[in-house]
Amino acid sequence: MKRFILPAAVILIGAGSAFATGVAKEKNATIVQGFRYDPAAPGVKCIETPVDCSTTEGPACTWDDGVTTHNLYQFVNETMCGLQLSRIN
Repeated sequence: MKRFILPAAVILIGAGSAFATGVAKEKNATIVQGFRYDPAAPGVKCIETPVDCSTTEGPACTWDDGVTTHNLYQFVNETMCGLQLSRIN
C-alpha cells in the first residue's frame, strides 16, 4: 500500500501544478488591437484592423478582408509591426 501512495501523490502534485500554470498564463493575457502588415502600402505599413487579439501563445489571430486572410501583429510604429498575436479563446 505504501508503494502506491507516494507515486500517486507525486502524480497529483504534478497535475495540480500544470493546471495552476495554465490558469496563471490566462490571467497574464493582454487583449490588444490587431494590425496587419502591408509592405506594399505607401507610408503606413502597420495597418489597424477591427479585430482584438491576445498576446499569449496560441493559434494565430487573423483577419479576412474579403480577398486575403492576414495574420495580425502588435503595433510598434507606422512602418513596423511586432509580435504576432493569437486568437482570443
